[in-house]
Amino acid sequence: MRASARGDGDSGVPAGAGRLPAAGKRLLAALWLAVLLFTVGMIAAGWPRYWIYVAAETTPQAWLESVLLVLAAAVAGLNAFAASLERGNAGALGERSREAGEKAHHTREAGTSAQDAPTVGRRGRGDQQLADVRSGARGARLSVWIARHGAWGWTITAAAFAWLSLDERFALHERLRDRYLKQTGIRLLPWMEAGDWLIPLYAVCGLAAVWALWRLLGKGRAARAFFAAGLVLAFCAVSMDTIDIRSLGKSSERLLQTIEECLETAAMTAFASAFLSVLTGRLSAWYNKASIRRDIRDGDAG
Repeated sequence: MRASARGDGDSGVPAGAGRLPAAGKRLLAALWLAVLLFTVGMIAAGWPRYWIYVAAETTPQAWLESVLLVLAAAVAGLNAFAASLERGNAGALGERSREAGEKAHHTREAGTSAQDAPTVGRRGRGDQQLADVRSGARGARLSVWIARHGAWGWTITAAAFAWLSLDERFALHERLRDRYLKQTGIRLLPWMEAGDWLIPLYAVCGLAAVWALWRLLGKGRAARAFFAAGLVLAFCAVSMDTIDIRSLGKSSERLLQTIEECLETAAMTAFASAFLSVLTGRLSAWYNKASIRRDIRDGDAG
């Protein structure tokens, strides 16, 4: 039982947090349904001018995207808070595991001195139990180290998504491009608009953090599936955003921007879903931790 207190080995997510509970599934289904209905509603409200409430930076669709980014930042912040709480719990667990190991060691020595040679098998079982306890203590210490860095990782993630929400809400990178960077006349790629450097910079920073985020999510299939889907959708949206729309006709420009905004919305929903999957799984795993604490208390009392 004590060995199950360890995490998955490479993240700040506790054991058992990878399983998405039924309440989490319903929450994610409600989120995706709400986003879908909102997006379809905006397109239908403007039909046949389907782009009018979706394509520009000041449309209701852009507001929804900023809300989704705020949601992702808030959930990442909650994961950071939960990881910091688990750090303290893991430290207490490690201390109790060490105490249990010392008690088992003294008990084994006392039992061995009072027994005859035929009790070698019993001594072997005592050695195995002591090894298991020590392994649990090492796992608890590893959990403390992982949880400490996991809290920082989630904090940085929350800050990054908070910045992206501000950028989305106030069109910061567009304003910087049009007012300052465009004057340089420099194009990173032939089809890009002059001075449009910030979106590729965001993409590079995101790619640099992908592996760390992947480990931070733990081994939950749902969280990693949503995160992978978000990466693919975000890559497609960023690729479309690099195209100089002034080189296109009006109809092509409107269609391109509408598709791009829909992809961005789906990507942001996927990232928020990944973080929600971790949070709901983490809350569910706390119930398992409570049972582990009871087992440790019962062992100490015995």
